[in-house]
Amino acid sequence: MQVISIIVSSKEGSIVSIDSFGVLEDEYRNKSVDLAEDFYIEKCVELKYGTEEMRKECVESGCFTLEDFDDYRDEISDGLEDGFEVVAMHTVSIVWSSIDNIQM
Repeated sequence: MQVISIIVSSKEGSIVSIDSFGVLEDEYRNKSVDLAEDFYIEKCVELKYGTEEMRKECVESGCFTLEDFDDYRDEISDGLEDGFEVVAMHTVSIVWSSIDNIQM
């Protein structure tokens, strides 16, 4: 079984969070990968622009536009193969690993 982990670490190197997604070797594989990649992109957006509520307030007040968020999402998506993104004081990484000797 493979696992995709989204790891957020601080500038000092300490781990802030780890979120993992299991990738099964069947018809759900692509869905699992898509979910993990979407989570990675959203985590980067959240660290740069804040929570969804904060983003709505910024759009209403004119700080940012919805296009700014979409452009950033596209930028992160295009750089997904790099495996990491530096966002403010954090690094967000997307890491593949595998679990050997799994017992079911």
